[in-house]
Amino acid sequence: MAEGYLHPSYADSFSEVGTALFLPRSKGWLIKRPVPGSGYFDAMGCYPLFLCENWNLLQEDIHDLNHELVSVTLVTDPFMQGSFEQLSETFPVCYHYKDHYITDLSLPLEQTISRKTRKLAERALREIVVERCHEPAQFLDEWIDLYTVLINRHNITGIRAFSRNSFSQLLSLPGLDLFLARLEGEIVGAEIVIRQGSIGYGHLLAISSTGYEHNASYALDWNILKYYLNTLRFFDQGSGAGLENAENGLVQYKKRWATLVKPVYFCGRVLNERVYQELCDEKNTAGSNYFPLYRLGEFNPGG
Repeated sequence: MAEGYLHPSYADSFSEVGTALFLPRSKGWLIKRPVPGSGYFDAMGCYPLFLCENWNLLQEDIHDLNHELVSVTLVTDPFMQGSFEQLSETFPVCYHYKDHYITDLSLPLEQTISRKTRKLAERALREIVVERCHEPAQFLDEWIDLYTVLINRHNITGIRAFSRNSFSQLLSLPGLDLFLARLEGEIVGAEIVIRQGSIGYGHLLAISSTGYEHNASYALDWNILKYYLNTLRFFDQGSGAGLENAENGLVQYKKRWATLVKPVYFCGRVLNERVYQELCDEKNTAGSNYFPLYRLGEFNPGG
């Protein structure tokens, strides 16, 4: 049975965005969503990454969607099978979107993580206790409280501003681990990790104001890497926030834990040329390379 990002309940957690659409050959999931102001639909990969079991058969699945949908977009898994050239054959819109920062867990952490980063983690752990939850769904309220801090701090909107219902489904996902950081018993940080085979994905991290003051993220990330040392091969720290692959503070933080960098690609394909052009003509899209153009101004699906 599939788990993590490939489990059907992960796609179902986006029910407020659209309807889960299974790709039977490649065994991946898309979200079929209505195009606002029209009777048409398009599809996007699940946020933040599209995964499937057989990348070689993805082209056939996408071809079968022709005319059923206006377009399809997705952001690839950094551990995808195949090459950029193969992706380009399926998706005419295909480009390097972001870099993901990966920790190779086959290497000793004491040798791969800088002394400065380790010291910050050790200092944080003098005050903070990190635990893995056996029943993540029991901490839904605490997680939402923490994530609300993140939303307010970074003015998060759109698909990343997940609803309570979405988080309720997510925290029951097979293959999900929730780690809590406590300061004198109070939860000041939490991180959701999604396991996929030999790879762990740092899915979401949320820290309270007190947690920021006490470097709770360092305590969490150090203990999480230690926890998976003997069970996983790689840990994906993720990428920078937003639509640009900018060298910001979050990227600098993730680099501190990384031993290698892997690209992810934004992929798009028009499936119904006539309707696509019709929808684009209704908007002022001149000079933009946004895809799909008729959704210009919306949050780009993926990360």
